[in-house]
Amino acid sequence: MIYRTTDSRGYSGRGARIFPSIRLACCLSISILFCSISCLAGFVRAEPVDWSDMPTITIRLPGKVDAGWKERCTGDQTSYKCSMDRFLTLTVADMEKYYGEVGPGLAFGYRACQIAFSRLYPGEIPTRGDLFVVGSHSACPADPVTFITGVRYGKDARNIFNGDLVFDEKLERFSFIFVSQASGKAVKLTCRYPLPQDFLDLMIKKNQDPSLVETFWTYAHCLSRYIFTAPETEIFEVTPLDNFDWKQYLPEPAA
Repeated sequence: MIYRTTDSRGYSGRGARIFPSIRLACCLSISILFCSISCLAGFVRAEPVDWSDMPTITIRLPGKVDAGWKERCTGDQTSYKCSMDRFLTLTVADMEKYYGEVGPGLAFGYRACQIAFSRLYPGEIPTRGDLFVVGSHSACPADPVTFITGVRYGKDARNIFNGDLVFDEKLERFSFIFVSQASGKAVKLTCRYPLPQDFLDLMIKKNQDPSLVETFWTYAHCLSRYIFTAPETEIFEVTPLDNFDWKQYLPEPAA
């Protein structure tokens, strides 16, 4: 299915996007250059990183309800006092503790969740277990998505994993489709921030020259901080997907 865009004047297709695309390309080029210069200027030593000023993500952990709880709860059972749900606020520091390091790949996944939640659950706290996610074949960004949402890759193994994360090689690198199973709403997040070439070169060089490892991680942390905090239009293009059939990705039931 092809999803077309229409500008404020009613024009659709590539022509409606050519000038905004040029502006976006120019902005991204300037942002990449600025971030690259800023990070290179900081190449002294990879000090411990303080992520306390980075955005946090809060999710709802649905609670289980039994007959005894229902009898004890009086009044409106939709009220907070009668809710068995718990709330969990996750930070970049939590992600760092779990994975050991924070780099641009993990930053892309974390920021993708933040942006997708704002579109799928405006003014609400998302419930862990509601999402279905389609990702590109890139391990790092998918890791924080799993960490935050609880989705798991479960092809042909639904009795082991929940099967709410699938990979589609047709998606662009570092891109995702997030779906709320409860509402059916879906958004596609297409990555619009290419990593600087000197960073990609350094990623390879550090494997041959151990003295470059600290330099690499200093640069990685700087880029990650930018991905966490830059205007979302510089990181992802967000496209609502009407009538998106996410069940097409589910495995066929066993005979």
